[in-house]
Amino acid sequence: MRETDLLIAPWGLPWSWRPAKYVFMGYEEESTTSLSCLAKALNPRRILIVISESALCSNKMINKFLESIQRDSYGEALDELKTAIVEYVRENSGVDIAGRAVRIAVCPAHGHFKPQEASIGCEWRSFLGNPVSDYASCVIAYTLEELAEINSRGEVNGKVEIALDITHGINYMPLAAFRAVMAAARILSASAGVRINVDVFNSEPYVPDQTLEIHLVDREAVTSVKAATRLVYTMARARDPTPVRITDKPTLERLGLGSDTANYVAKELGIAEAKKAWRQVYTMGKRASATLHYGLPLALLQYGYENAQPPGSSWLAYVTHKLVDIVSRSLESSVIIRTGVSWVRVLRLVGFDYDDVKAILASAALLDYACRAYLEYRGNIRISDYGALEVPVDTIRGLAEKYLPPAQQELVKSELTSPSTPLRRAGPEWTWLGEKGRRADTNTRNYIAHAGFERNLIEAKRENGETLLVRFCRDALAPRGRRKVRRLDQIHDELADRIASLVQGVEEAA
Repeated sequence: MRETDLLIAPWGLPWSWRPAKYVFMGYEEESTTSLSCLAKALNPRRILIVISESALCSNKMINKFLESIQRDSYGEALDELKTAIVEYVRENSGVDIAGRAVRIAVCPAHGHFKPQEASIGCEWRSFLGNPVSDYASCVIAYTLEELAEINSRGEVNGKVEIALDITHGINYMPLAAFRAVMAAARILSASAGVRINVDVFNSEPYVPDQTLEIHLVDREAVTSVKAATRLVYTMARARDPTPVRITDKPTLERLGLGSDTANYVAKELGIAEAKKAWRQVYTMGKRASATLHYGLPLALLQYGYENAQPPGSSWLAYVTHKLVDIVSRSLESSVIIRTGVSWVRVLRLVGFDYDDVKAILASAALLDYACRAYLEYRGNIRISDYGALEVPVDTIRGLAEKYLPPAQQELVKSELTSPSTPLRRAGPEWTWLGEKGRRADTNTRNYIAHAGFERNLIEAKRENGETLLVRFCRDALAPRGRRKVRRLDQIHDELADRIASLVQGVEEAA
């Protein structure tokens, strides 16, 4: 029997589904959902079912929805919905709920809905506009939280198996879920250094009294270096990411709400604190991203050391936790509910920008990537009195082969073996490699061309006549003005801006 770590299923309105016979890999199940057959065939450790809050406006849920509104508790209505979905899974899918972790994730709805047997209709509206962005942001957040739980338990052995069943998704849900799950796979792969396999399943269209075969419609393999390389461009698309947005004050005033409502919502959700944390992670992640794009192994190690997290924790887990917390609480509380004789209107005051959500998560993953590199090789590294890593050149070579893309590996190899490299001037004591008597002008182009071993930034030492070590000079990390070299952070901020300009220029030209 196969064993899948996480099975994800975006669902529409399950109470309207009819029984069918589903078949897959020799398994055959009579059920209203493909989940029953896939769960038996794939044996997932965890199941994540993604449902829209519009399911509240169904024959099954409408009365409980209205009762919760009367008690002024929209969060209670969402809890009732989750409970109803769990009951549906237990009663209709044949999945052993007690034997595995099943989570129901509710995502924001947009549009008008009306149950067939009810006289009342419902509308969900966001003034920030993009239903696909809201949905995908929630899916990527919940998926990463589930994957983080799997990874933290040590349940993976170098790889993670994800299954995405798009059989029951409607409208934009299957495509948005696929993109979000693939992005989550790349982000976790870069962060944790694991291979992630993503299988996408879809059954044949429903036809009464027919057997429906479930097909594998896509298979993707995500590896750490390729994932990290792609995340560089994910980050570059967002210059100043703002993942969470609140309805503007003029709109709030038109709704009859006070102009201080936005401040109240931001305070209740802790958005200011989250933005501060995200901005810090994004800034550090940008600097780490340049080390991958341009092939700068010593800087990759240095940033990994400076941002290393305690054992068992990660920047990605830190960012994801804050994001999921805001997503969950905004769904429950950041709404204004208006009612009439024949309608209920739910006005959502908080929205999510999916591209910016990805950028923040990608920055955390790239920061973890640098930290992993440092932690793997730290046994070979010493630390100077001013915080510079003193790294053997052989360690640099090994790191480049494992953590840098192939083209950048060749650049590093060429630089370290070149007959003209200034590293050959190293003596038994630490030697600054810049030319004495000349202004120590750090040229960014030279920094890139020499794989980060720009002579004005580097010191070298040959220990015991054999082992060649390199480190950044004091002024590159904590300048005192003696040589007036540019700080490493300044250089990498400039490099990250170059990458962003390049990516945005290509997209505009296209």
